[in-house]
Amino acid sequence: MLFRSYTILINGSSPITYNWLGSNILTNGASTIKVMPNASTVYTVYGSDPGGCSVSTTVSVTVTQTPPAPTGTGGTVCGPNNVNLSSSLSNPANQLFWTDTIGGQILATGNSYSPYVTKSGSYYVREVAGVNNAYVGYDGSLAAPVGYFPDVASYLNFTVNNSEGIVINFVQVSTNLGAGLYPLVVALMNTSGQVVSVHDTIWISGGSTAMQTVNLNMFVPQGSWRLQPIANPNLSVHATAAGPYSIQNQVTISCFGNQNSSCFPTAYFGLFYNWNISKACFGLPTIVNYTVTTPPPVSISSRDGESFCGPIATTLSAVDTVSFTYDIFEWSPATGLSATVGNPVYVNGINNTITYTLTARDTDAHCTNVVPITLSYNPDPSLVLGFHDTTLC
Repeated sequence: MLFRSYTILINGSSPITYNWLGSNILTNGASTIKVMPNASTVYTVYGSDPGGCSVSTTVSVTVTQTPPAPTGTGGTVCGPNNVNLSSSLSNPANQLFWTDTIGGQILATGNSYSPYVTKSGSYYVREVAGVNNAYVGYDGSLAAPVGYFPDVASYLNFTVNNSEGIVINFVQVSTNLGAGLYPLVVALMNTSGQVVSVHDTIWISGGSTAMQTVNLNMFVPQGSWRLQPIANPNLSVHATAAGPYSIQNQVTISCFGNQNSSCFPTAYFGLFYNWNISKACFGLPTIVNYTVTTPPPVSISSRDGESFCGPIATTLSAVDTVSFTYDIFEWSPATGLSATVGNPVYVNGINNTITYTLTARDTDAHCTNVVPITLSYNPDPSLVLGFHDTTLC
């Protein structure tokens, strides 16, 4: 499959002279030619030897058209809430995906996305056609590691050559930590170390140095980038690593580095192995904006104050003195509460400082407000009486 108008090489057979027929042939007369088709087509090569014998064969080239930037519709919500965003395809055979920046973790696919938001902002949506998967990266299980790097400044630099970008579907990692689960947080950065997007926390298993798969599902535009674990559970680094380090016209892994050195040459390969990527026709992004408006005020009143000597016992009430529109009151955590839904609620038997959160909802206006209250626990003072002489006249 060919995306846009990349130049490709087509090889003929063994006859001495060659003649190619087809559209947009850039070079001719040799066993290998360059073509730049604008649509799916068939190329035919005729080969002949000095004795006048000739043969011919054909090859089909499929061209997938890059889709346009999709349309996008934003939304408005009151207070922290889920906002409904939508987009539309130019071709029903294609797919839409959503990211929070120009590149990074794919948060959702499809025509709609309803993230929970707390302040005004935007998301990016792209249309993609013709997805194919490919692999790149050293298989670290082939050689013993030279070390495990716990510092969060270790990184792997790479370049995306595809003008439309790629998706890193998954990579593999190796750790030498003991048995248990450990958080791995991966950031997409520019080569200066500026964070572009941070992936959700991924949990990896300790207790074995065997390779394990980490799903990234991360879109990366054309350009030079850095993949860096910013919560790094001792990921392995290998020496004299065999390639491949690149997929032609798609991606090249350039070098590994850490906080104590500049980027090593690719004789050292670190952190992320066996990349599985999707190469496709990624259209330009559309920025979809949304607005979060300020909800009506609400506060919490504690009948007996907010500081207590001994066990905490009080009544918490939601105070809606301006709009009187909130009709659902949710409380968390449940510790010590008589109920988690309603107004008021009662607190009893808490022997430590605790913070409760009230989520007030107006179901008609689809409005939400979230406010906390901290109740401070002060243990009763101890008093010890004593006398120098307990016998008196």
